[in-house]
Amino acid sequence: MEPQKSYKKFDTQARSQVWSARFSITSIIANSPTIKQAIEQILRSLGEEFGWSVGEFWELDEDKGELIFDRYWSSDLVDIRKLLNFNRDYSFSPGSGTPGLAWALKQPIWTKEITDDACFKRKSLMAELGLSASVAFPILGENNVIGVMLFFSKTSKEHDENLRRMLSDLGIQIGNFILRKRSENAIRELNQQLDLFVKVTAHDLQNPLQAVIGNLSLLQQDESELSEDNQALVARGLKQAYSMSNFITRLLRYCYSEKSGLERDWIDMGNLIESVSSNLQTEIEKTNAKIIVSPLPVVYMHKACLEHLFQNLIGNSIKYRGESPPVIKVEAQRENGFWKFFVQDNGRGISKQDLPHIFKPFY
Repeated sequence: MEPQKSYKKFDTQARSQVWSARFSITSIIANSPTIKQAIEQILRSLGEEFGWSVGEFWELDEDKGELIFDRYWSSDLVDIRKLLNFNRDYSFSPGSGTPGLAWALKQPIWTKEITDDACFKRKSLMAELGLSASVAFPILGENNVIGVMLFFSKTSKEHDENLRRMLSDLGIQIGNFILRKRSENAIRELNQQLDLFVKVTAHDLQNPLQAVIGNLSLLQQDESELSEDNQALVARGLKQAYSMSNFITRLLRYCYSEKSGLERDWIDMGNLIESVSSNLQTEIEKTNAKIIVSPLPVVYMHKACLEHLFQNLIGNSIKYRGESPPVIKVEAQRENGFWKFFVQDNGRGISKQDLPHIFKPFY
C-alpha cells in the first residue's frame, strides 16, 4: 500500500505544480508590455517551477526558414557562456535536432537522457555543461510554429504526461500572445507613419495656400481695378482659402494632440453646415443646387472631423447629381440619447454592388 500512497502524493504534487505554472504564465502574459519581457519571465517561471537548469527560446526566422536563437534563462548552477557562444552561430531547420523536431511535429519532445539521443545536435556541449535531460515544445500561433522553447536539466527526468499536456496548451497561449503583440506593434507603427504623413502633407499644403491668400488679399485691397462681380469672386475665394487654412491648422493640432487630437467642443451644427455650404458655394451656384437644412442641435464633438465629414457628404451629393438640379436635405433626429444625422439628395444614388465598398479608403 505504501508505494500507492507515495505515487498519489507525487501525482498530487505534480498537478499542483502544473496549475501553479499555468497561473504564473497567464499572469505574465496579461501584464507584460512587450514580447521580450514576457519570454524572459516565462523562461524563468517554468525553469524555476519545474527545476530546470537552462531555458532557451528559438524564434522562427521566416525569411531564412530556420529557428534562430533569441534569448535564454539559466540558474546559478550552469556556466552558460559556452552555450551562448555556440547558439549565436547555430540554427535549426524542420526536423533538425530537438527544436527542429518539435517544430516539424508541432508537439512537445521529451528527452530523458541527452547522451542516449542520436538526434540531439549539441550532445557533447551539453555533456560538458552537465545537462542530462531536455524538453522542447513549439510556440503556435494560428497553428503555425513561430518559435520553440527548450529546457534542460542536470538530472534525468521521467516523462510527465501532465506537464506535456500543459506545455502543449502553453505553446498555443504564448503563440497567440506573440501574434497579438506583433499586430499591436504593427498598428502602432502604421499610426505613427500615418501621423507623420498627415503632418508633412498638411504643412506642404499650408505653404502654397498662404501664397494664394496673400495674392487674393492684394487684389482685394485694389478694388478700383475690379468689377463688382470680380470683387465678390475675390472675397469668396479669400473666405474659402481662409477656411481651408483653418481646417489644415486644426488637422495639425489633431495630430500633435497628446490625446489622439480629439479636442472636443460644443458645436452648433446649423452654423457648421452654413460654413460647409460657403466652402462649396462655387459648386452650388454652378449646379443650381439647393440645400435645405432643418433645425439642427448643438453637439459635443471635434469640429474638424464633422466639418470634413459633412463637406464630403454634401460635396458628393452635388458631384454625383442626376439630371435635375441637386436638392440636398440635412436633418437630425434624437434616438436613444444620441443624435442621428441624415443627408439626403435626389441624385442617382449608389448601386447595390458599390454599397459594401463605400467606406473603403480611396474606393
